[in-house]
Amino acid sequence: MPLHIDRLDLTLPASLGHRRHAIKRLLRSELGRHAWPGEPSLARLQVPDLRLSPQQSNRAIAAAIAGAIHRASWQRVAEGGRGARP
Repeated sequence: MPLHIDRLDLTLPASLGHRRHAIKRLLRSELGRHAWPGEPSLARLQVPDLRLSPQQSNRAIAAAIAGAIHRASWQRVAEGGRGARP
């Protein structure tokens, strides 16, 4: 099932702030690489803080963020979709 995000709040460390737009663009393609839970619609999903380095490429950072979103979404579904709406 395709992923649909109504709103994405992305907070990056100050050292990566100037790369924010490029990372957000790449994040879209990285999110498309994952398989997503079929039914639940999560009203809100929070992911844990990630350790990101200014030495990482924009794509590597986007991939790390996409992976964290993916893991958090599947974890929510496995927990019974708390906060999910049909």
